[in-house]
Amino acid sequence: LAAMIYEAISLLYAMEGCTFLLSIALILYARRKLRLMPYDEDRLRSKYQVKEVLLVSMAILPSIIVSVATRTLSLVPTLLWVHGVINYHVCCLAYFMVHSLNCILTKLTLIGCHKGMRQRFQLLFVTKLRTPRKKERDAEKESDEYFEQVNLAWFVERKDGRNERYKTTYS
Repeated sequence: LAAMIYEAISLLYAMEGCTFLLSIALILYARRKLRLMPYDEDRLRSKYQVKEVLLVSMAILPSIIVSVATRTLSLVPTLLWVHGVINYHVCCLAYFMVHSLNCILTKLTLIGCHKGMRQRFQLLFVTKLRTPRKKERDAEKESDEYFEQVNLAWFVERKDGRNERYKTTYS
């Protein structure tokens, strides 16, 4: 069982390493492509797409590092279980807690490192959580404005530019 666990660990690190190297290769390719891109009418659209590949690849690198660190942490309970230090149920509980933490930290790192994702996240979640500050109420100013509006409602502007009070049958 221990040999199989160590094989799985090496496979995990091999996959993470390949992802890391592929991301670096994409960064180098996108930078080279941007530099050598010919100038024509489709250049702006193509340049935007290549630049977005570059930005996402650069944002994924820190996310991969965080993922490797938390996955390494998740191996601790598994190794403790293999060597008989903890029971299986505690191992599963600890492993899945660290795995959930890995998902959260990886996504937050990706959002934090990519400008577009960060702006969208702030637009969708952060600005909606903030409560607007209450303005100080000025009762004197409010009452002055109210009575000014009431007075304006009773005055009619004549053609010669003078204002006169609206005459009712009651006055």
